[in-house]
Amino acid sequence: MALLIRRQKSKAILFISVLFLVVVVYAVIQNQYQLRNALSYATRPLWDTKDGPTQVIPHFYGEGMKMDAETCKLHGWTERKGKDNLKVLDAVLMSNELDLMEIRMNELDSVVDFFLIIESNATFTGLPKDTFFLNNRGRFAKFEKKIVYQLRPGFPLQPGQSAWDVERGTRIAMSDLIQSQIATFPTNSRNLVIMSDLDELPSHHTIELLKTCDFGETLHLQLPMSGISVLRAGAQAFICGATVAFTAIPSIPSTPSQTLVGIVVTASGPLLSMPSR
Repeated sequence: MALLIRRQKSKAILFISVLFLVVVVYAVIQNQYQLRNALSYATRPLWDTKDGPTQVIPHFYGEGMKMDAETCKLHGWTERKGKDNLKVLDAVLMSNELDLMEIRMNELDSVVDFFLIIESNATFTGLPKDTFFLNNRGRFAKFEKKIVYQLRPGFPLQPGQSAWDVERGTRIAMSDLIQSQIATFPTNSRNLVIMSDLDELPSHHTIELLKTCDFGETLHLQLPMSGISVLRAGAQAFICGATVAFTAIPSIPSTPSQTLVGIVVTASGPLLSMPSR
């Protein structure tokens, strides 16, 4: 009798163990993307290397400040030659941020020649979504002559494929779109490209400074990270800081007839400064 009871207990323990293992394996399979991200970020100090800019250039500005040779000198630069032939392209990936897009276009309209936008009908994780910009393009009618739009069809993730792979492909598509747009400019054009996420918004006077001054080939703009939350009616908003994150720059070669004078990459950060290349 005692032997029978022990065998029944062993079978029960084995059944519970197998069931627990099945549940764990299923949970891992269903949440493998989130788990890989968590593991990656948790171990990042062990494998990541500092590849961002190391020289920080203070950004001097006051209302009414002229963007001229003296202002360039103040930042350690010289005035840009051929700036009258300079074209400025603002390149962003669109998800659902209609309000941010409207704010961005109004802020940069006076200093940007073309707004390059890539949108998809799926998220980077392969989930279907609306094409918010395409469906609301009339909202941006006043900027229509400056808009260069491309719809990139989305697709479910394939086995072994991650959201990072889709994002990388989308950013490569943006590089191709930039090159195709530059190819339409006059042969004596010089081009300045702003590459950032939609919520990484430089001030128009900062872009005016970079149009005026020769800062080199690449510049990272370190922007203040702000979060605003209205908890209840009448509640005050709060603003908080965040850490710096630098964005990879795709390769965008110049052609013999058009010159790419620089790429400006924005990044979130707690300081109002401009790290150099």
